[in-house]
Amino acid sequence: MKVMSIFVLLLFFASAAACAAEIKTEKNVVYGQGGGHDLIMHITELDDGADFKPAMVCIHGGGWAGGNPDAMLGMAEGMAKIGFKCFSIQYRLTGEAKWPAQIEDCKKAVRHIRANAKKYNINPNRIGAFGHSAGGHLCCMLGTLKPGEYEGAEHPAVSSQIQGVVNYCGPEDFSYYLTLTHLPPPISIRDDALGWLFDGTPEGRDYWIPEASPITHVSRASAPHLLIHGTTDDLVWYQQAEPYRDKLRACGVRCDWLLVEGGWHIIDNYDIWPDITKFCKEVFFK
Repeated sequence: MKVMSIFVLLLFFASAAACAAEIKTEKNVVYGQGGGHDLIMHITELDDGADFKPAMVCIHGGGWAGGNPDAMLGMAEGMAKIGFKCFSIQYRLTGEAKWPAQIEDCKKAVRHIRANAKKYNINPNRIGAFGHSAGGHLCCMLGTLKPGEYEGAEHPAVSSQIQGVVNYCGPEDFSYYLTLTHLPPPISIRDDALGWLFDGTPEGRDYWIPEASPITHVSRASAPHLLIHGTTDDLVWYQQAEPYRDKLRACGVRCDWLLVEGGWHIIDNYDIWPDITKFCKEVFFK
């Protein structure tokens, strides 16, 4: 009876400790250089004493022209509750640098995190990417680009490959927007955003629109994906994501599909977290 009482007490104190764990964020950690200045990230995790956590790179949206890592702190907290150590990263925006600077910075962040796995106390073999809008597009690029494509000079021997993608309303196929005739085009994507991203590059938009589309790079080596879209999103049409989903599946790559009826570009009529949690638990925690 006494042994049983001690066991119950130990369970009680363990549960109380877990409930008392708080989410902590360390801001403005430098992960590299871009355009002659520091690139920073915020590191978020549940302060529960767990070691060797999977890492999640969180990438903000803003049409590649705006936004900052602070925008992903809420999402990072949600991921931290699942069990990740999260890295909300800065990348160069189009006002400073044209494509492919954005994906180069994201790859640089992944390499830095993996190279410093012991320092950050994370599992270097389980690194994912979670992004919204333009950040979702960058996550898909991380999940489909082959090794050696758009890499930088820092930590050249370290892989920038990731093991899973959560794309929250990000575009997967830019070419789709050039074919729209029967629907009013999302001007902010087709004309404004793609102009900001590609215009002024030596290659031009005709080259970059397919080359910078994740669908172009899908292969059997692509990372597992969770694609989240809303049926009333008039900025990123869910229809352009369907061929991407189908191509991943045809290659034998896991692609979970969450289409929210009535969901807009920021989905607030449906709780997406059970679907995110299920995908992440099965991909990163087994």
